[in-house]
Amino acid sequence: MSKESVSWGPTDARCEYTLRELERTATNAVLRFKNVSQVLPAHPVDIVYHYTDLAGLLGIVRSGELWLTDATQLNDPTELRHGLSYALEVMKSWFPYDRTDQYYVFVNRFSRFVDELSVDTGIHFVASFSANGDDLNQWRGYAAQGKGFALGFDARILAEGFTKFDSDSSAFAAIYRDVEMRFVLQPVIGEILQAAWLAGTTRSQEMACPSWYWDGMFKIASQALLRLSIPFKNEAYSTEEEYRLLRMSTRGSNVRSRSRSGGMIHYEAFDWRAACPASLVRIVSGPAANLEELDQLTEIVATLPFTPKISRSNIPFRSV
Repeated sequence: MSKESVSWGPTDARCEYTLRELERTATNAVLRFKNVSQVLPAHPVDIVYHYTDLAGLLGIVRSGELWLTDATQLNDPTELRHGLSYALEVMKSWFPYDRTDQYYVFVNRFSRFVDELSVDTGIHFVASFSANGDDLNQWRGYAAQGKGFALGFDARILAEGFTKFDSDSSAFAAIYRDVEMRFVLQPVIGEILQAAWLAGTTRSQEMACPSWYWDGMFKIASQALLRLSIPFKNEAYSTEEEYRLLRMSTRGSNVRSRSRSGGMIHYEAFDWRAACPASLVRIVSGPAANLEELDQLTEIVATLPFTPKISRSNIPFRSV
């Protein structure tokens, strides 16, 4: 973290101390969540499905790679703000209505920071699956309007292969119940507000700490809350029965880029065929998939060292 040229005094030392304490708090909060997540259902079903089009299927099977996308660049990144929005609501309900109060200043600056969160702050990479391998909405949304495929992976084998060499990787079912979200986030929010109080900042003293302090404060808090928010989704999406692979990254040499809609998407690859080749156990073709593509798929599968079961969607074709 670059720092301004400032005259070091009591305020600067307090800012340094507060940042260290907040970083420690954030790290401990994530570790606590890992402990909590161990009692949540990691593998709700035997098979989890990844919906994609024909090109995606061919790429996954031939290359042996699954791509994990920067969480802030998902098709619908607003879903990540479900937990962050709750965190902000709690913060605003806790601070007094005195507009010079230090909580008020911190919460409003944090709110602006979250609103302006850019992809450059993202260090979370996600691959999404579903426990439902034949869902009309997902055929429409993620699999070429029903012309694509759903690749079925054994959840246990996939998770073990993904996490066995990397402590910063995890696999879990999405949680659609806000009561668990509150249980995880509330203690962290309180500790963040405590850190803001320790800085002794009021509206009239907002510049008492230099800008590097505020940048660090906001970034540490945002990344911790985002990491803790990723498993939680709005109940409106519960029919997707989502299952996720999550990897923490520092945007190092493993990060790649691809183009999408005129922009660049950052992602990391997971070599599932090297780590867990037996995890691919089923391939379901969409309700609108054509016979030629099914023949091509059969030929490709015949060359693999494993034999996933091939089946077709049971949903009647109605111009999906």
